[in-house]
Amino acid sequence: MKRNIFTSAILLSGASLVGCSDSTPECNSADAKQLVIEIAQEELQRVDLFKEFQGMTFEVESVRTQSHDEKIDLYNCAADLSLTLKDNTNTIPITYTVQKTEDGDGTFYVEVFGL
Repeated sequence: MKRNIFTSAILLSGASLVGCSDSTPECNSADAKQLVIEIAQEELQRVDLFKEFQGMTFEVESVRTQSHDEKIDLYNCAADLSLTLKDNTNTIPITYTVQKTEDGDGTFYVEVFGL
């Protein structure tokens, strides 16, 4: 039953987070994928399910760059988010964007959809 509660909670939301890099990270970069995982973990905390799913591992797989707008340096990405708790794995298709801010300090913004 916990899996059904988790799936429902995580599928209803989207979130964003900011990171730091010298250039805009591409969809498959370690920085972008790590922020996607952090967003998913924060979403579990937001819906108060994090304690029930401690020990869950997250992995961003099958990453695809859907487009790259060079003018604004924005990547549109698609991937599968695999969530594993003990021997049970659930995979959720997600999309996300990666864009560098205009502050000039190496900050980039990741926004995830489909959580």
